[in-house]
Amino acid sequence: MKKLYKPLIFLLSCLFLHTSFAANEFYINGAIVKLNDKINATVPTLYVNGEIINNDGAFTNTTSLIEITGDWTNTPSSNHYTSTGIERFVGTSNHLIKGTWNGTASNQNQFYDMDINKSAGVVALNTNVNVNGSGSFAFSSTGGILRTDAISHGNDGSAYAYELFLQNPSTAKFTGYSTGNGATVKYIEGKLRRQINTGYFYFPIGVEPSSLDGMEAFDLNLATIPAQQAY
Repeated sequence: MKKLYKPLIFLLSCLFLHTSFAANEFYINGAIVKLNDKINATVPTLYVNGEIINNDGAFTNTTSLIEITGDWTNTPSSNHYTSTGIERFVGTSNHLIKGTWNGTASNQNQFYDMDINKSAGVVALNTNVNVNGSGSFAFSSTGGILRTDAISHGNDGSAYAYELFLQNPSTAKFTGYSTGNGATVKYIEGKLRRQINTGYFYFPIGVEPSSLDGMEAFDLNLATIPAQQAY
């Protein structure tokens, strides 16, 4: 771990020179930041007690574990956030995901193993968010909601502006969600899109927790893959 931390500290000292930034902020301004591997699934390679802002940095998460307590903004231009690791949202405060997160190629500008590890609070989207086709999505603690808009819209599900897209069709890669209608935690408040295959697919979706009992889930059991339709 010393080999990782020393170059990273040097890089950041150069990166932040003459730059104004908020307290508890991991700010990448067009620089190269590489995280390589982790000790295990509980010890973070990078822990940010605050927010991450990637302003066109070449930010690479190679099988590492990032834990973050605040917002995450990704604004690529010539560079990207690239991941084969875990992105874990922790703490009890709310998070807002902003910028470009709807990548579909080369593991870029999308989450890989997205983990909502919260006892309370909301991870809200201010953009469409994709989870990698080889990755996973999990609610791994006792609470937390993934909301597909910056604000709730009562019982109007169509008003949510964005969506979470799980590109991996394996049902084993979507775990930890609530399974009973009326749940008020561990579900998607708003819009969920899933890549499908044959088998049983659960959609733990709903609206604001005090409206219509919160989660109003449904499921699909597919014997064959339905033909794609154009609308």
